[in-house]
Amino acid sequence: KDYVEKKEQRIKPIIVHAPTSIGKGTKHIEPIIEKLKNEGFDFEYRRIENVPRDEALKIYQNADIIIDQLLAPGGGKLAYECLAIGKVVLTLMGYNNYNQLKPSECPLVDVNSDTLYETLKKIIPNKPLRLEIAQKGRPYIEKYHNPKTIIADVLNHLNGSKLMKPDFNPTFFREKFIPESKES
Repeated sequence: KDYVEKKEQRIKPIIVHAPTSIGKGTKHIEPIIEKLKNEGFDFEYRRIENVPRDEALKIYQNADIIIDQLLAPGGGKLAYECLAIGKVVLTLMGYNNYNQLKPSECPLVDVNSDTLYETLKKIIPNKPLRLEIAQKGRPYIEKYHNPKTIIADVLNHLNGSKLMKPDFNPTFFREKFIPESKES
């Protein structure tokens, strides 16, 4: 109920990135944004920082494309909030390297610092593709992230009437993460 769906897409998309932590990969994202602008791609870019959550949600609702994070796989809170409001969300999923245990219909667009440029080149001018992706977000969230369903499953698991399979396999940081700096 907190997330008002607004999945329309503009011809000139608004791209939003909210660098709340070092894991977002902003130092990789913004040079790519600048390169695309210099190549004549028509879009507006907004970097959102130090904005109250309610105000940030309004900004996300008015966006077309959200760039979440590039350094840690799985998508963060922002990614799932933006799926709920019907946005195209680009984030590192790393399916080739990291078993996310996500359903195949997960509409998060898997990008990394090497693929973000080509993905944006394809998505920015393609309004029908963006709309197709955006329309999948809210149904996905309602199906797989519904608190009532999740709580019922947990309670059934605890009382022994239904065993739950894990939906998260946190091996990335133990097995594959190579920090690019001491802070990372």
